[in-house]
Amino acid sequence: MQFRLNYNLMKALYAVTQLAFLIILAQACKMSDKVHKIPGMKGLKTKTYSGFVPINGTSKQLHYIAAMSKHDAKRDPVIIWFNGGPGCSSLMGWAQEHGPYVIEDGGSDFFKNNYSWNKEATVIYLESPAGVGFSICPIPEECNFDDDSAAEDNFIALLNLFSMKFPELQGNDLWLAGESYAGIYVPYLVRLIDQYNIQNPSNDFKPNLKGFILGNPLTDLTFDIYPAAVELLYQHAMLDRDTYYGIKDQCTTDVWQHFRNARGSCLEYIRTFYQLYRKINIYDIYKRCYTNTLQSDPSSPDGRYFNTVEDFTPFITERMENMSDGLLQKGGQSCTYDDKVVNYFRDEKVRKALNIPEGAPQWRICQKLSYQQCDTGSIDIYDEIKERYRILIFSGNTDGAIPTIGTLNWIQSLNWDVSESWRPYFVNGQLAGYTESRLNSNFVFASIHGTGHMAPQWKKAEVYHVVFSFIKDSII
Repeated sequence: MQFRLNYNLMKALYAVTQLAFLIILAQACKMSDKVHKIPGMKGLKTKTYSGFVPINGTSKQLHYIAAMSKHDAKRDPVIIWFNGGPGCSSLMGWAQEHGPYVIEDGGSDFFKNNYSWNKEATVIYLESPAGVGFSICPIPEECNFDDDSAAEDNFIALLNLFSMKFPELQGNDLWLAGESYAGIYVPYLVRLIDQYNIQNPSNDFKPNLKGFILGNPLTDLTFDIYPAAVELLYQHAMLDRDTYYGIKDQCTTDVWQHFRNARGSCLEYIRTFYQLYRKINIYDIYKRCYTNTLQSDPSSPDGRYFNTVEDFTPFITERMENMSDGLLQKGGQSCTYDDKVVNYFRDEKVRKALNIPEGAPQWRICQKLSYQQCDTGSIDIYDEIKERYRILIFSGNTDGAIPTIGTLNWIQSLNWDVSESWRPYFVNGQLAGYTESRLNSNFVFASIHGTGHMAPQWKKAEVYHVVFSFIKDSII
């Protein structure tokens, strides 16, 4: 008796065999990335991987740390996390914000994080672009980036993560997340994934992207950073009435793109504003600054490490071309104190535990890059993808870098219908912030009350509540 197999059945059988083979190869590859013990994290029970994914056709390799879900890694969602900059390491998210063990600003030891995101999701921290953190970029000509090329590298890294390292997670719900300049990184990457999935409907693997989650994200330069900071400082009695109304009357919106467009009275008002703005900790206007010493090199003579606004958020300082009198010199307050984190990742025992090869860079929190930022932000992408993905925007409401009022203004500019009106929400019986939903609750905004730019670090319980309520599509 002859048996003829249907072509589609043959194809399906081949695909299953091929997938099984790839999983075997990937498991062998992933085992070399397994982290067995992490210094300073005694009692850590999270299954952790640390390794590198190649960027095809280049010498670049992006470093990742994966904290596997402690609940049900086979079924739980996967979150890929990006910090900002551009040029800042996503290991800040792992070590200070929502990793299994974290260390506070100025702290001396890691402690167990009761609000680690990997309680309910597998979280992959991707150091991007190449040259940031431990990520490798050995050929200088390959190390020039803009928002498009960074997104392309992140897209290749994502595909390689799921094919070379974690093929067993290909069917899991995927969420992209980040803060600050990730407001550019993530929507650009979402657009590439969206185009890939639409244009390649028969591909064996398509990222199962459900949406994205962003904290205090840079999105639209018409509203973000300086115009929002003017409003924030005035509302908090940090800016005088004459300067506030002088800016409102004399400055047109184009000055916020680049200060070189400022002229006459507008220029003088902006100088007065910035004299006041640069004296505060812009990442949380009520937090202390650890030093008043201006320094562009984060390594100080006594071995302590500080980072300035230029180091952490170069998108803020690079728009100061017209301030040649030194009043708006780059750098600004060194308000962050990072020696414990920097020294930790530079420790040879830690590098070895995380499978970091000798040729990888010395770790820095933020690396100066050859990076051309786009002036348009990412706002145009929202209308392109709004029908296919869910979106959460959360915002610490004392952030002076990307103030909440600017975020609310660009959200309003989208003209999306409100599906749930503005209301307070509570965590542990206390007011935690305010929330509003649009697009049949597929777009959610939540403020994080009483904190700044790094809300997941400073308000762990509140951000955890917002993020996982959103992912579960339950009430915040």
